[in-house]
Amino acid sequence: MKNIFKTIILSAILITPTLCSCASQDKDIATTLFTSSVNEYQYYHGTEYKEIDVSQLPYSINVNIIKSCGVIDIDVYQNEDKNNYLYKGRDIPSSSFQIVISKIGKYQLRVNANEFIGILNIEY
Repeated sequence: MKNIFKTIILSAILITPTLCSCASQDKDIATTLFTSSVNEYQYYHGTEYKEIDVSQLPYSINVNIIKSCGVIDIDVYQNEDKNNYLYKGRDIPSSSFQIVISKIGKYQLRVNANEFIGILNIEY
């Protein structure tokens, strides 16, 4: 059975998608990326890793991003080969997509946020 986590980023203030002032946000907010939370626009700045142990196929990671501003990057790679990315997304816009894993093994899911404001849901 798949684990589910929702990545929602904590913000000093709530904003609407049309208001974006990343520079004015509090950068000292320290929360982990891989926790469940509510579906509202949030702020996050930093990098988090999650190990995924794929023991049955087919296996997929479902991603839903609603971005107001900032940068969100996502990488997926097998632990044994950190230079061979299964998925490497940079400055990903608002989107929904699926990352399909076709080989049994242990993988790293890396999420990097740079003054990201929005909603990020990842189901794996």
